[in-house]
Amino acid sequence: MDELIKMLEQIYGLLEQISTITVNQTTVLLQSNETIDEANDALEMLESMVSYKEEITDELVALEKHFDTSYDQYRGKITETAYVQLFKEWVGRIMAKKQEIVDAEKNNVMIMQTLTQRKVKRMEIPKAAKQVTDAYKRQQQKY
Repeated sequence: MDELIKMLEQIYGLLEQISTITVNQTTVLLQSNETIDEANDALEMLESMVSYKEEITDELVALEKHFDTSYDQYRGKITETAYVQLFKEWVGRIMAKKQEIVDAEKNNVMIMQTLTQRKVKRMEIPKAAKQVTDAYKRQQQKY
């Protein structure tokens, strides 16, 4: 029984790591990348975060499967109030952390979509000579 509780604690710990990485991704996405080098550095950082998060997620999935298998032998047999309460608390924490991660991931997707749309708008090339000079003047006024 204590082994199951330890597994729930480990699952929660992995979820906390994933949550932290996701929040850090948000921070990187919201940084203003003025130069190409800064943008490339941010992209590299995001890629390494995604890689590491995938590793942790794989570990999490394996641990959850192991928990499910181990829990099967106790299913319906846990009657001691203290254990029932402990299981409820851990499962509640885990579910809340998973929802927090899902919400943060959705937020990151929206940020990426917004950044992509801005970049596409910046990359549009005006067709007429007057539009080119107007765009140039607008850019010069920003600096």
